[in-house]
Amino acid sequence: MTRRFAIALLSVLLAIGAGLTPWPAPQGALDALSRLAALGGPEPLRVAAADGATFTLLPEPRLQVAALRIETSGGEPLLSVERASASVRLASLFLGAFDVADLTLVRPRLAAANAVALAPGLSAAGPGREARGGIADLDRVIVMDGEATGATMPIQAVNMVLRRRATGIDAAGTVRLGGEALELQIAAPRLNALVSGEYGPLAASLRTAHGSLDFSGSFAAGPRAPQANGSLTAALSNAPALMRWLGVDWPLPLGDSASVTATLRLAGAAVALTDARIQTPAGALDGALSATLTAGHVGLSGTLAAERLDLTAALRPLFPARRADGSWSGEPFDLAALPAGDADLRLSAGRLTIGKTIFDNAALSLLSRAGRADVTLSSGDFMGGRVKGRATLVYGEGDGVDVKALGSFERVDAALAALAFAGSERLTGAAGGSFAVDGSGASLAALVRSLDGKASVTIRQGELLGVNLPEVLRRIERRPLIAALDMRGGKTPFDVASFGGRIGKGVLDIADGSLASPATKVLLTGQVGLAERTLQLTGQVQAADQGREAVVLPFAVSGSFDEPSVTPNASALFRKSGALAPQPLPANAVVDADLPLHLP
Repeated sequence: MTRRFAIALLSVLLAIGAGLTPWPAPQGALDALSRLAALGGPEPLRVAAADGATFTLLPEPRLQVAALRIETSGGEPLLSVERASASVRLASLFLGAFDVADLTLVRPRLAAANAVALAPGLSAAGPGREARGGIADLDRVIVMDGEATGATMPIQAVNMVLRRRATGIDAAGTVRLGGEALELQIAAPRLNALVSGEYGPLAASLRTAHGSLDFSGSFAAGPRAPQANGSLTAALSNAPALMRWLGVDWPLPLGDSASVTATLRLAGAAVALTDARIQTPAGALDGALSATLTAGHVGLSGTLAAERLDLTAALRPLFPARRADGSWSGEPFDLAALPAGDADLRLSAGRLTIGKTIFDNAALSLLSRAGRADVTLSSGDFMGGRVKGRATLVYGEGDGVDVKALGSFERVDAALAALAFAGSERLTGAAGGSFAVDGSGASLAALVRSLDGKASVTIRQGELLGVNLPEVLRRIERRPLIAALDMRGGKTPFDVASFGGRIGKGVLDIADGSLASPATKVLLTGQVGLAERTLQLTGQVQAADQGREAVVLPFAVSGSFDEPSVTPNASALFRKSGALAPQPLPANAVVDADLPLHLP
């Protein structure tokens, strides 16, 4: 080894050693960090303290700061960093400057209340800018275990990588927001437009344990309220938990899962979804929906349509199953199934199912405020006919619900209605009628027991199944007792059957029920216990032909809705048969006033 070579090798080793050795950071390096924080702001920020700052040249020029604190011009804390590391562009060193290429922040703590002061520094260098600077001019920013203090929702465990792409940035990482892990990706090709209040392209993707959200469109921040336009895709795996996490009061009961695809427009706290497709366990809804957020409360309005919509599961807490004996349930209402806030919705459904009740071509509206809901069925096809009605529910004070309901129906198939609600097909014909009731209670049984109002039903061109009344009357004329023992079988056609009356405390009083046909006339009075689901009726059947002495059959209807019992009036039939009439004594009869009567 020659002396010259040894000197050269030693020089190289010394240079490498010097390059690898941390040196106290020159003032120019600290000024570079100050420019990152302060450039572009109306009130320049400053690096208030930097302890243990060092600079190394190899393997790349890098500035290390053991502790860093950035303050506003008024001395208010903005950002403190446990350790910061910045790489410096090599070319800038030959010009005697420190041009930072990337920045790593370990355990940064951001004061959320003053974070708006960083916005000017996010503007990327562009026309009119005299020098490089600003956070957006960095090639990369790495945040490790960051935290924001003073935010509405605690922001912790921020681990992010931000990369500069031309005039914008890409960001990806994870954060713990309000105690929940959130994974996000953001691409903002024109960051300068976003933070200056102008619209710029934005793509964002968020993933949580409660669901996911993807947005692609344009966005504007800056001093105005956030603005956005674009396409939205969201999938919720646990919607109620998501609302609790966000601290938002949603006005309508939510199922566990839902998905949404729509065109989104955001203006501050107002969101509008158009061309929306909302998939829920109850069915798929299409249309437009808007929401406004005020003090943690969401107000909804919109118009939606569905081919098929099944609300059975959503409304089951309001319509619990009946008891084993067939009576109404005494379980308390679950008021969580009722609207809890402001909503104004219009809904149409090709088929709407609520338990055993099915409506076709239904048009509904819901208007709710805190503690009150108005539900209107404008029209609906029901069992071959048409129905409409309205119900008003008032709740929230105590455990009960106050209900006012009214409705009407026409041309409903009486046979289908009897089969669905009574469990047996006893009447046929086209039914029409109306009702108006009100009541209150903490359970379905208590509510029905409190009902007051009125109701009426008329059935035209039908049949009473299970008995042929004209034939029974003809047999009664000949053999009253035997005919009454066998009344079953056949059917009784009729022109009109009607009944109605007042409802008081869950009992319908029928004063003038009737069934009329060319051959028979039936009159009916008594009570229908809506609360107990029982019948206590009396009536009579007579031949419609008044040209001769009318044959009359008195009867009684009693029992439950599910198994009513029809029995003839026995004493009247005995009188008709003459079995109870006094009999003449035979000529040879012996009468002893002190002894019972003896017949030979």
